[in-house]
Amino acid sequence: MYRVSKLSKIVGKKEVLKDIEFSMENGERLGIVGLHSSGKTVLLEILAGVLKPTSGIVEYQYTNLYQQGATAIRSDISYVPSSSILYPYLTVEEYFELICNLKNIVHRKEIEEEIKNILERFRLFEIRQKKISKLTRTLKQKINVAQALIGNPKLIIMDEPTSLFEPTLSAEIKGIIKSISGEVSMVIASHALSEVTYVCDKIMVLDKGRIFANESKQNLNKNFYQRNILKVEIDGAEEEIRKALEDISEILKLNITRKENGHVGVMIELDKSVDIRKQVFQRLSNIHVPILDMTLEPITIEELFNKLNDTQKEVLGGKIIDIKTKRLTLGGKDE
Repeated sequence: MYRVSKLSKIVGKKEVLKDIEFSMENGERLGIVGLHSSGKTVLLEILAGVLKPTSGIVEYQYTNLYQQGATAIRSDISYVPSSSILYPYLTVEEYFELICNLKNIVHRKEIEEEIKNILERFRLFEIRQKKISKLTRTLKQKINVAQALIGNPKLIIMDEPTSLFEPTLSAEIKGIIKSISGEVSMVIASHALSEVTYVCDKIMVLDKGRIFANESKQNLNKNFYQRNILKVEIDGAEEEIRKALEDISEILKLNITRKENGHVGVMIELDKSVDIRKQVFQRLSNIHVPILDMTLEPITIEELFNKLNDTQKEVLGGKIIDIKTKRLTLGGKDE
Protein backbone atom coordinates (compact mmCIF):
# COMPACT_ATOMS: atom_id res chain seq x y z
CA MET A 1 0.00 0.00 0.00
CA TYR A 2 0.93 3.67 -0.36
CA ARG A 3 0.72 6.27 2.38
CA VAL A 4 1.62 9.89 1.75
CA SER A 5 1.64 12.26 4.72
CA LYS A 6 2.23 16.05 4.89
CA LEU A 7 4.13 15.97 1.61
CA SER A 8 5.57 19.25 0.30
CA LYS A 9 8.10 20.08 -2.39
CA ILE A 10 9.86 23.39 -2.99
CA VAL A 11 11.62 23.97 -6.31
CA GLY A 12 13.71 27.15 -6.27
CA LYS A 13 11.50 29.57 -4.34
CA LYS A 14 8.21 28.02 -5.44
CA GLU A 15 6.24 25.56 -3.32
CA VAL A 16 5.13 23.13 -6.05
CA LEU A 17 3.32 20.70 -3.70
CA LYS A 18 1.63 21.70 -0.45
CA ASP A 19 0.50 19.34 2.34
CA ILE A 20 -0.37 16.38 0.10
CA GLU A 21 -1.97 13.52 2.06
CA PHE A 22 -3.61 10.34 0.75
CA SER A 23 -3.44 6.57 0.97
CA MET A 24 -3.83 3.86 -1.63
CA GLU A 25 -4.43 0.14 -1.13
CA ASN A 26 -2.77 -2.67 -3.11
CA GLY A 27 -4.61 -3.26 -6.38
CA GLU A 28 -6.14 0.22 -6.53
CA ARG A 29 -5.87 2.41 -9.62
CA LEU A 30 -5.49 6.12 -8.85
CA GLY A 31 -5.90 8.77 -11.54
CA ILE A 32 -4.34 12.19 -10.91
CA VAL A 33 -5.67 15.04 -13.05
CA GLY A 34 -4.83 18.70 -13.09
CA LEU A 35 -4.03 21.58 -15.36
CA HIS A 36 -0.49 22.29 -16.49
CA SER A 37 1.69 23.43 -13.55
CA SER A 38 -0.64 21.76 -11.04
CA GLY A 39 2.23 19.63 -9.67
CA LYS A 40 1.30 16.27 -11.25
CA THR A 41 4.73 15.39 -12.65
CA VAL A 42 6.59 16.40 -9.48
CA LEU A 43 4.21 14.29 -7.38
CA LEU A 44 4.71 11.26 -9.64
CA GLU A 45 8.49 11.58 -9.53
CA ILE A 46 8.32 11.60 -5.72
CA LEU A 47 5.98 8.58 -5.65
CA ALA A 48 8.33 6.70 -7.97
CA GLY A 49 11.34 7.34 -5.74
CA VAL A 50 13.03 9.59 -8.34
CA LEU A 51 12.73 12.98 -6.62
CA LYS A 52 13.13 13.52 -2.88
CA PRO A 53 10.41 15.61 -1.21
CA THR A 54 11.27 18.73 0.77
CA SER A 55 9.23 17.43 3.69
CA GLY A 56 6.73 14.71 4.48
CA ILE A 57 6.63 10.92 4.32
CA VAL A 58 6.15 8.60 1.33
CA GLU A 59 5.63 4.97 2.38
CA TYR A 60 5.22 2.02 0.03
CA GLN A 61 4.43 -1.35 1.62
CA TYR A 62 5.13 0.25 5.04
CA THR A 63 8.66 1.28 4.02
CA ASN A 64 9.77 4.90 3.64
CA LEU A 65 10.91 5.19 0.01
CA TYR A 66 13.57 7.71 0.95
CA GLN A 67 15.19 5.99 3.90
CA GLN A 68 18.50 4.19 3.63
CA GLY A 69 18.10 0.61 2.41
CA ALA A 70 14.82 1.17 0.50
CA THR A 71 16.38 0.22 -2.87
CA ALA A 72 14.83 -3.26 -2.84
CA ILE A 73 11.28 -1.98 -2.37
CA ARG A 74 11.75 0.50 -5.23
CA SER A 75 12.36 -2.41 -7.61
CA ASP A 76 8.64 -3.22 -7.33
CA ILE A 77 7.82 0.13 -8.97
CA SER A 78 7.88 0.90 -12.70
CA TYR A 79 7.81 4.53 -13.81
CA VAL A 80 6.80 5.89 -17.22
CA PRO A 81 7.81 9.58 -17.55
CA SER A 82 5.91 11.87 -19.90
CA SER A 83 8.83 12.06 -22.33
CA SER A 84 10.73 9.00 -23.54
CA ILE A 85 14.10 8.28 -21.93
CA LEU A 86 15.52 5.80 -24.42
CA TYR A 87 18.90 4.83 -25.89
CA PRO A 88 18.84 5.82 -29.58
CA TYR A 89 21.74 3.56 -30.63
CA LEU A 90 19.98 0.39 -29.42
CA THR A 91 17.41 -1.61 -31.34
CA VAL A 92 13.99 -2.09 -29.76
CA GLU A 93 14.89 -5.66 -28.82
CA GLU A 94 18.26 -4.61 -27.34
CA TYR A 95 16.56 -1.89 -25.30
CA PHE A 96 14.07 -4.34 -23.81
CA GLU A 97 16.96 -6.71 -23.00
CA LEU A 98 18.71 -3.85 -21.19
CA ILE A 99 15.57 -3.21 -19.13
CA CYS A 100 15.40 -6.93 -18.29
CA ASN A 101 18.99 -6.81 -17.00
CA LEU A 102 18.26 -3.68 -14.95
CA LYS A 103 15.33 -5.53 -13.39
CA ASN A 104 17.51 -8.53 -12.52
CA ILE A 105 16.15 -10.82 -15.23
CA VAL A 106 19.41 -12.43 -16.31
CA HIS A 107 18.68 -15.97 -17.59
CA ARG A 108 18.57 -16.04 -21.38
CA LYS A 109 15.35 -18.09 -21.59
CA GLU A 110 13.53 -15.71 -19.20
CA ILE A 111 14.78 -12.66 -21.12
CA GLU A 112 13.61 -14.08 -24.46
CA GLU A 113 10.20 -14.96 -23.06
CA GLU A 114 9.78 -11.54 -21.44
CA ILE A 115 10.71 -9.68 -24.63
CA LYS A 116 8.48 -11.92 -26.78
CA ASN A 117 5.47 -11.18 -24.56
CA ILE A 118 6.08 -7.42 -24.66
CA LEU A 119 6.61 -7.34 -28.43
CA GLU A 120 3.37 -9.26 -29.01
CA ARG A 121 1.29 -7.36 -26.47
CA PHE A 122 2.26 -3.97 -27.88
CA ARG A 123 2.43 -5.10 -31.52
CA LEU A 124 6.09 -4.15 -31.85
CA PHE A 125 7.39 -7.40 -33.37
CA GLU A 126 7.91 -5.98 -36.87
CA ILE A 127 10.18 -3.16 -35.63
CA ARG A 128 12.13 -5.19 -33.06
CA GLN A 129 15.39 -4.92 -35.07
CA LYS A 130 15.04 -1.18 -35.78
CA LYS A 131 17.22 1.33 -33.98
CA ILE A 132 15.27 3.58 -31.64
CA SER A 133 16.76 6.66 -33.30
CA LYS A 134 14.87 5.76 -36.49
CA LEU A 135 11.45 5.59 -34.82
CA THR A 136 8.73 8.22 -34.62
CA ARG A 137 7.94 10.00 -31.34
CA THR A 138 4.73 7.98 -31.11
CA LEU A 139 6.54 4.64 -31.38
CA LYS A 140 9.16 5.79 -28.86
CA GLN A 141 6.40 6.60 -26.38
CA LYS A 142 4.81 3.21 -27.06
CA ILE A 143 8.15 1.57 -26.17
CA ASN A 144 8.35 3.82 -23.11
CA VAL A 145 4.99 2.48 -21.90
CA ALA A 146 5.82 -1.11 -22.85
CA GLN A 147 9.06 -1.25 -20.84
CA ALA A 148 7.12 -0.55 -17.64
CA LEU A 149 5.55 -4.02 -17.81
CA ILE A 150 8.86 -5.88 -17.88
CA GLY A 151 9.62 -7.84 -14.71
CA ASN A 152 6.04 -8.01 -13.38
CA PRO A 153 6.09 -4.83 -11.28
CA LYS A 154 3.62 -4.53 -8.43
CA LEU A 155 3.05 -0.81 -9.03
CA ILE A 156 3.14 1.14 -12.32
CA ILE A 157 3.28 4.95 -12.31
CA MET A 158 2.55 6.69 -15.63
CA ASP A 159 2.78 10.38 -16.52
CA GLU A 160 0.63 11.32 -19.56
CA PRO A 161 1.05 7.83 -21.11
CA THR A 162 -1.01 8.54 -24.26
CA SER A 163 -0.31 12.26 -24.77
CA LEU A 164 1.75 11.76 -27.96
CA PHE A 165 -0.56 9.26 -29.63
CA GLU A 166 -3.05 9.73 -32.43
CA PRO A 167 -6.64 8.82 -31.40
CA THR A 168 -6.56 5.26 -32.81
CA LEU A 169 -3.23 4.39 -31.18
CA SER A 170 -4.25 6.17 -27.98
CA ALA A 171 -7.31 3.90 -27.75
CA GLU A 172 -5.07 0.85 -28.29
CA ILE A 173 -2.68 1.88 -25.48
CA LYS A 174 -5.54 2.72 -23.12
CA GLY A 175 -6.96 -0.73 -23.85
CA ILE A 176 -3.64 -2.37 -22.97
CA ILE A 177 -3.32 -0.30 -19.79
CA LYS A 178 -6.86 -1.24 -18.80
CA SER A 179 -6.16 -4.93 -19.49
CA ILE A 180 -3.19 -4.96 -17.08
CA SER A 181 -4.89 -2.80 -14.45
CA GLY A 182 -6.33 -5.85 -12.74
CA GLU A 183 -2.85 -7.32 -12.34
CA VAL A 184 -1.05 -4.42 -10.66
CA SER A 185 -1.59 -1.19 -8.72
CA MET A 186 -1.49 1.94 -10.87
CA VAL A 187 -1.06 5.69 -10.60
CA ILE A 188 -1.79 7.55 -13.85
CA ALA A 189 -1.49 11.32 -14.25
CA SER A 190 -3.03 13.27 -17.10
CA HIS A 191 -4.55 16.64 -17.98
CA ALA A 192 -7.29 14.64 -19.80
CA LEU A 193 -9.90 13.41 -17.35
CA SER A 194 -11.32 10.91 -19.86
CA GLU A 195 -7.96 9.10 -19.92
CA VAL A 196 -7.88 8.37 -16.19
CA THR A 197 -11.60 7.71 -15.74
CA TYR A 198 -11.33 4.96 -18.38
CA VAL A 199 -8.84 3.00 -16.25
CA CYS A 200 -8.89 4.25 -12.65
CA ASP A 201 -11.10 3.58 -9.61
CA LYS A 202 -10.28 6.81 -7.78
CA ILE A 203 -9.71 10.32 -9.08
CA MET A 204 -7.49 12.93 -7.44
CA VAL A 205 -7.76 16.49 -8.77
CA LEU A 206 -4.66 18.64 -8.19
CA ASP A 207 -4.86 22.42 -8.36
CA LYS A 208 -1.78 24.59 -7.81
CA GLY A 209 -0.02 21.94 -5.75
CA ARG A 210 -2.96 21.10 -3.47
CA ILE A 211 -5.54 18.32 -3.54
CA PHE A 212 -8.79 19.84 -4.81
CA ALA A 213 -10.71 16.53 -4.66
CA ASN A 214 -9.92 12.86 -4.00
CA GLU A 215 -12.87 10.53 -4.52
CA SER A 216 -14.04 7.39 -6.30
CA LYS A 217 -15.48 8.05 -9.74
CA GLN A 218 -18.97 7.43 -8.41
CA ASN A 219 -18.62 9.55 -5.27
CA LEU A 220 -16.97 12.51 -6.97
CA ASN A 221 -20.30 13.49 -8.49
CA LYS A 222 -22.46 12.05 -5.70
CA ASN A 223 -20.72 13.64 -2.72
CA PHE A 224 -18.76 16.56 -4.09
CA TYR A 225 -21.22 18.21 -6.43
CA GLN A 226 -24.93 17.83 -5.66
CA ARG A 227 -26.19 19.76 -8.69
CA ASN A 228 -27.96 19.26 -12.00
CA ILE A 229 -27.54 21.31 -15.12
CA LEU A 230 -30.43 22.38 -17.37
CA LYS A 231 -29.35 22.98 -20.97
CA VAL A 232 -31.68 24.90 -23.28
CA GLU A 233 -31.21 25.87 -26.93
CA ILE A 234 -33.36 28.80 -28.05
CA ASP A 235 -33.92 30.92 -31.16
CA GLY A 236 -34.08 34.44 -29.75
CA ALA A 237 -32.26 37.49 -28.38
CA GLU A 238 -29.78 36.95 -25.53
CA GLU A 239 -30.77 39.95 -23.41
CA GLU A 240 -34.48 39.23 -23.76
CA ILE A 241 -33.92 35.62 -22.64
CA ARG A 242 -31.77 36.75 -19.70
CA LYS A 243 -34.47 39.15 -18.44
CA ALA A 244 -37.06 36.38 -18.69
CA LEU A 245 -35.08 33.88 -16.61
CA GLU A 246 -32.70 35.70 -14.25
CA ASP A 247 -35.17 36.26 -11.40
CA ILE A 248 -36.12 32.57 -11.04
CA SER A 249 -35.12 32.02 -7.42
CA GLU A 250 -34.07 28.36 -7.81
CA ILE A 251 -31.31 29.20 -10.31
CA LEU A 252 -27.83 28.89 -8.77
CA LYS A 253 -25.92 29.90 -11.88
CA LEU A 254 -27.11 31.21 -15.26
CA ASN A 255 -24.89 31.25 -18.34
CA ILE A 256 -26.18 32.53 -21.71
CA THR A 257 -24.07 32.47 -24.89
CA ARG A 258 -24.56 32.82 -28.64
CA LYS A 259 -23.67 29.54 -30.37
CA GLU A 260 -21.94 29.15 -33.74
CA ASN A 261 -25.21 28.09 -35.38
CA GLY A 262 -26.78 31.42 -34.37
CA HIS A 263 -28.97 29.98 -31.64
CA VAL A 264 -28.75 30.96 -27.96
CA GLY A 265 -27.40 28.38 -25.52
CA VAL A 266 -28.57 28.59 -21.90
CA MET A 267 -26.94 26.59 -19.07
CA ILE A 268 -28.62 26.70 -15.66
CA GLU A 269 -27.15 25.13 -12.51
CA LEU A 270 -29.71 23.80 -10.04
CA ASP A 271 -29.84 21.85 -6.83
CA LYS A 272 -30.51 18.18 -7.61
CA SER A 273 -33.84 18.36 -5.78
CA VAL A 274 -35.13 21.12 -8.09
CA ASP A 275 -36.78 20.86 -11.53
CA ILE A 276 -37.73 24.18 -13.18
CA ARG A 277 -38.30 22.97 -16.74
CA LYS A 278 -42.01 23.85 -16.67
CA GLN A 279 -41.24 27.30 -15.28
CA VAL A 280 -38.55 27.94 -17.93
CA PHE A 281 -40.90 26.77 -20.69
CA GLN A 282 -43.65 29.14 -19.50
CA ARG A 283 -41.27 32.15 -19.18
CA LEU A 284 -39.90 31.64 -22.70
CA SER A 285 -43.38 31.06 -24.15
CA ASN A 286 -44.47 34.38 -22.67
CA ILE A 287 -41.83 36.22 -24.74
CA HIS A 288 -42.63 34.11 -27.83
CA VAL A 289 -39.18 32.56 -28.44
CA PRO A 290 -38.98 29.01 -29.81
CA ILE A 291 -37.33 26.35 -27.61
CA LEU A 292 -35.32 24.04 -29.87
CA ASP A 293 -33.98 21.69 -27.18
CA MET A 294 -34.12 21.26 -23.40
CA THR A 295 -32.31 18.63 -21.30
CA LEU A 296 -31.80 18.16 -17.55
CA GLU A 297 -28.80 16.10 -16.48
CA PRO A 298 -26.33 15.77 -13.59
CA ILE A 299 -23.09 17.75 -13.67
CA THR A 300 -20.43 15.31 -14.82
CA ILE A 301 -16.95 14.80 -13.44
CA GLU A 302 -15.68 16.32 -16.70
CA GLU A 303 -17.67 19.52 -16.12
CA LEU A 304 -16.47 19.64 -12.51
CA PHE A 305 -12.85 19.36 -13.65
CA ASN A 306 -13.37 22.03 -16.32
CA LYS A 307 -14.22 24.50 -13.55
CA LEU A 308 -10.50 24.58 -12.78
CA ASN A 309 -9.83 25.74 -16.32
CA ASP A 310 -11.43 29.13 -15.81
CA THR A 311 -10.61 31.83 -13.25
CA GLN A 312 -11.91 29.70 -10.34
CA LYS A 313 -14.91 32.00 -10.09
CA GLU A 314 -18.66 31.49 -10.31
CA VAL A 315 -21.07 34.10 -11.59
CA LEU A 316 -24.33 34.14 -9.65
CA GLY A 317 -26.85 36.76 -10.73
CA GLY A 318 -24.14 39.26 -11.68
CA LYS A 319 -22.18 38.70 -8.45
CA ILE A 320 -18.87 36.86 -8.56
CA ILE A 321 -17.82 34.47 -5.80
CA ASP A 322 -14.23 33.31 -5.74
CA ILE A 323 -14.66 29.62 -4.86
CA LYS A 324 -11.21 29.51 -3.26
CA THR A 325 -11.51 32.47 -0.88
CA LYS A 326 -15.33 32.67 -0.73
CA ARG A 327 -15.00 36.48 -1.12
CA LEU A 328 -17.93 38.15 -2.81
CA THR A 329 -17.19 40.72 -5.50
CA LEU A 330 -19.33 42.90 -7.74
CA GLY A 331 -17.88 44.41 -10.90
CA GLY A 332 -14.40 43.29 -9.83
CA LYS A 333 -14.53 45.06 -6.42
CA ASP A 334 -14.95 43.44 -3.02
CA GLU A 335 -18.35 43.90 -1.44
